[in-house]
Amino acid sequence: TLATNPDVDDAAQERLGLVAAETERLGRFVEAILDLSALEAGRTPLHSGPADVTQAAGRVADRLRAQQGQDRIVLDLPEAIPAVLADERALESTFFHLMDNALKYAPAGEIRVQARADSAGVEVSVIDHGPGIPEEERERVFEMFHRLDSRDAREVYGHGLGLHLTRELLEAMGGRIRADPAEGGGTRMVFWLPEAEAAP
Repeated sequence: TLATNPDVDDAAQERLGLVAAETERLGRFVEAILDLSALEAGRTPLHSGPADVTQAAGRVADRLRAQQGQDRIVLDLPEAIPAVLADERALESTFFHLMDNALKYAPAGEIRVQARADSAGVEVSVIDHGPGIPEEERERVFEMFHRLDSRDAREVYGHGLGLHLTRELLEAMGGRIRADPAEGGGTRMVFWLPEAEAAP
C-alpha cells in the first residue's frame, strides 16, 4: 500500500496510517448503524442454526490479530463445546465487538476467551484486565451511545454502539449478556446462547 511504500517519507506514512485507521473506524460505525436500523425494523433476518463457538471465535481472533498486529487474544476453549443455536454472522459480530472492546480498553495484558456448557446452552466469557467497569455502569454500558468516558479528549475513541448492538443480536437469538468484574481486576463480558440440540 501507499502507506508502506519506501518512497513515502515517515511523516506522510504516519498521516496515511491515521487516515486509514479513521476510515476503518467510520466504516465500522456506519455498519453498526445499518445493522441496528435493520434489526429494529425487522429487516435483518437472522438464520439461526447450529453454530460452532470455537470456530467463530477463532476467525474473529485471527482477523483482529492481522488488523492490529498483536497477539494478546488467548482462546481457552474446551475441545468438545456443544454447538449453539445462532446466526453465524451475528455470532461473529458478537465476538468481534467484545474482543475489540477488550483490546481497546485494556491496553496491556491478555484477552482470554473461555466457554463452558450448562444444562441448556453455552456460556462464553471474554475477560480483560483493564480498569474495569464500575458496578453502577455495568447495565448502562449496553445502552445505545453510552460511554464510560464521554469527554471529547480521550485515548480510546468509540461511538457506544458495539455493546448495544451485541445485546440486541444476542437477544434476537434467544441469548443474553452481562458485564461482571474479572477476578484480579478488569472486566468479564459473559454471554449465553442456547444449545442447538436443546432448542425447541
